[in-house]
Amino acid sequence: MPDDPARPALRASDADRERVAKVLNHHSTAGRLTVDELSDRTDLAYAATTLAELERLVADLPIDPGDQPEVPMPEEAQVRRDFRGHLTTYRLVVFLLS
Repeated sequence: MPDDPARPALRASDADRERVAKVLNHHSTAGRLTVDELSDRTDLAYAATTLAELERLVADLPIDPGDQPEVPMPEEAQVRRDFRGHLTTYRLVVFLLS
């Protein structure tokens, strides 16, 4: 539990924040989060200083197999996946600016 006094407030790393941002993006793409929710939670993820703060951002979302640690991909598949991620971000920015 995030507020468990027996568990210390462990500091979050940049990699932890990036992982949560990817999970949030995945759930937005799946229709579980609106664009506004994604934007708000992503801002909070990048501002988080502890793991407990990050855990709260995804606590109401189901655990997907896609949220698990990644198995290394062949280079071509990685390029396609990176492109889809950039395209999703681009669409979000265009939507927010329009």
